[in-house]
Amino acid sequence: MLILERISNKINIHWRSEETATDHATSLSATREFLLLHPEIDKIILIQVTSPFINEKYLQHAVNEMQHYECVFSVTRSFKLRWNKTGKGILPINFDPKRRPRRQDWDGELIENGMFYGAKREMIMNGYFQTDKLCRNWNALPTL
Repeated sequence: MLILERISNKINIHWRSEETATDHATSLSATREFLLLHPEIDKIILIQVTSPFINEKYLQHAVNEMQHYECVFSVTRSFKLRWNKTGKGILPINFDPKRRPRRQDWDGELIENGMFYGAKREMIMNGYFQTDKLCRNWNALPTL
């Protein structure tokens, strides 16, 4: 409750239009709608309310990283060995079965977890939360 009181004067709730409040609308479309109504905003961080483990320090880190990068988003490091089902069976996706890694001997993969996305206005208006350059990820959750 203290956190809410401390930041309540900084919160702007955006009530989405009927077009962007459907089951099929994307978060990107709602964010673009918000930015169209607020031309003074150059950078934005979208918080997904469906992420129960979000923490103030993750958001502070994202805000700090937005000073140096075009975009920032949350990830979780995964050490799962993944397979893809094909018509002939299954094939490994992220490892070579002949050199199967021990979990402690490789860095794993970064999996986007959808907790938050931060981006410059220009990226959002061009239809992107992320690009293949100048993005930063934040490992917001403990490694699994």
